[in-house]
Amino acid sequence: IVQLKQPLFGISFLVCSGKGDSLDRGGSNKLFTQLTSVPEPEKRMYSKEFQGKLRGTDMLGKRLGIELEILKFLDGHLKKLPGEWSDRRNRLDRDE
Repeated sequence: IVQLKQPLFGISFLVCSGKGDSLDRGGSNKLFTQLTSVPEPEKRMYSKEFQGKLRGTDMLGKRLGIELEILKFLDGHLKKLPGEWSDRRNRLDRDE
């Protein structure tokens, strides 16, 4: 985490946890605290809590809204990035 959180790499993080699971919440809060010890963390670091005691992939498909948050995160921090690597279509099929 120490290296990956550095602004030079431009990596964004979304940390999700269940409100009802104190162990998971504690671990998530600790991770988020470590991640946000860089300049301007609000541009790349996010933390979201969801109802219930679920953790990890058990949170998926439970109508908690986590999927929408993940999609918004990926849309803003991956899909909209410039660069050819994000567009895997054949060069001849592109509108450019």
